[in-house]
This record gives sequence, C-alpha cells and structure tokens, in this order.
Amino acid sequence: MAATPAHAEALAQRQRERALQRERDRLRELIEDAELEHGPVDRAAVEANRALLRDGATGSAPSPSEGIELPRSHRRPNPCACDDYGRAAAR
Repeated sequence: MAATPAHAEALAQRQRERALQRERDRLRELIEDAELEHGPVDRAAVEANRALLRDGATGSAPSPSEGIELPRSHRRPNPCACDDYGRAAAR
C-alpha cells in the first residue's frame, strides 16, 4: 500500500519535529556544560546579543570593532601582537 501525500507529509513533519527537539536538547546540554565551566549566563548580555543579531538581520549590525564587551574571564588570551581578527595590532 502506497503512502498518500498527506501521510508522507505527516511523517516528514514528525521527523522535522524530532530533529528540532534533538537540536534543542543538545543546545540545552551545551549551555549547561558552559555554565558549569564559566558560571551562569548573564541574561542582560544574552538579550543584548539577541538585539545585535536581530539588527544584523535588518542590515544595521554594528561593525566588528563595536558590540558587546566580553567579561575578562571570557576573553581569549592574545599572546601575539595581533588584534582579535589576526591583523597586526596598531602600536
């Protein structure tokens, strides 16, 4: 017996929903791991980043030199004389 288009679409929709749930579960695990390592998430910083992402979608994103300043504990060490983008830092 062949599946009807409606049946096939329902199966595909369930597969998409399961895949989306797996992605959400994995993201939740990653966030929990990061919070264990770095401490709790700063909700204000999250909302500020979301605003930057939303603004980026409309074409008014800040330049890479602008944006949110990360707490010192979250910054990468920069042992060379380069900026965060691999360019020679101005002296």
